[in-house]
Amino acid sequence: MSMFKEEFLKAARETPRMFFAPIVGAVEAVRREFKVLGKDKEKDKEKDDKVLVIHVRTFRRFRKAAHKARKDAVASRDKIA
Repeated sequence: MSMFKEEFLKAARETPRMFFAPIVGAVEAVRREFKVLGKDKEKDKEKDDKVLVIHVRTFRRFRKAAHKARKDAVASRDKIA
C-alpha cells in the first residue's frame, strides 16, 4: 500500500494540479463527513445516559393517527374503484 501511496504522490507532484483536483476534493469531502459523524457519536454518548419515557397518551395518538390513515386510504381506494 505504501508503494501505491508513494507513486500516487510522485505523480501528483509531476502532473498539473487540475488533474488531481477532483480526487483531492473527494478526499476532503469524505474527511468532512467523518468529522460530522464523529460529532454525532459524541452527542449520542451524552444521550445514552438519559432514559426516554413515552407516555401512554402518546401511543394512543399514534394508534388514532394510524387508524385514521388506514380509513382514509381505504376511502380513497373505494372512490377510485
